[in-house]
Amino acid sequence: MNVNIGHVLAELGGGPGSIISETIFVVGQTPELTEVTVSTLRSNGAPPPASTYVGVESLYSPDVLVEVNLVVDVPVGAFKQ
Repeated sequence: MNVNIGHVLAELGGGPGSIISETIFVVGQTPELTEVTVSTLRSNGAPPPASTYVGVESLYSPDVLVEVNLVVDVPVGAFKQ
């Protein structure tokens, strides 16, 4: 799992098993890139969530090549200010 995703989930009181679904957008998608991207996200051993993998021409910045959108189940009150 990407370190940033893991840290955010931990801060919210969740973990890899909290991910309900994911949408992964990848610039210049190839079969090889799909395997690398998905295996990186699956390195935590948790059951895979419902997933959509989308190859795109570009994202919001030329420096950004991958965007991951997650729907997660976190404890009530995780977003208290």
